[in-house]
Amino acid sequence: MKKYLSSLDLVLPQNETLVKLYENFYGLKNVKLINNFRDSKIHETKSFSKEGLKLIFISRVSEDKGILDLIKCVKELIKEGLDITLDIYGEMQLFGDNLDSFNASLNEKIKYKNTVAPSGVSETISQYDLFVLPTKYYGEGSPGSLIESYFSLTPSLISNYSQASIQVSHMEDGLIHNFK
Repeated sequence: MKKYLSSLDLVLPQNETLVKLYENFYGLKNVKLINNFRDSKIHETKSFSKEGLKLIFISRVSEDKGILDLIKCVKELIKEGLDITLDIYGEMQLFGDNLDSFNASLNEKIKYKNTVAPSGVSETISQYDLFVLPTKYYGEGSPGSLIESYFSLTPSLISNYSQASIQVSHMEDGLIHNFK
């Protein structure tokens, strides 16, 4: 890996943790930080639902982003009597049995709403009480939708992937749950 990475003009990781990894582990000198940036309006106020808890998942709709686990969890909480809705946005990347399971889970409380134009992500997230990203990918970088949740003043619930604690301060601006 070092051989290939050092042959590049630049390696452009999206956060300081990855910069340190490439510099210290691989001994690279061609590393430059380029944060996962957004050109978005930062919301000044946030209102929350008065009825129930409105959750949003906005990412690739795939097993490795944890969508099937999230649906299972939401269904259990609803079964226990909690008033929760989950709206799912993103490019569909489920196939076969996983897609069948996903489609069978959709109902009036759990809805798939397709994709959102990049310019509308922050505004869409702002309409919800909690942004949820239970990714199963331990090497997750800096998810753009998490950054957008900050712009929209929407707290987040994310899995404890390798860089989660750098991006979310547990119990301050969001929650971090055990990985997987």
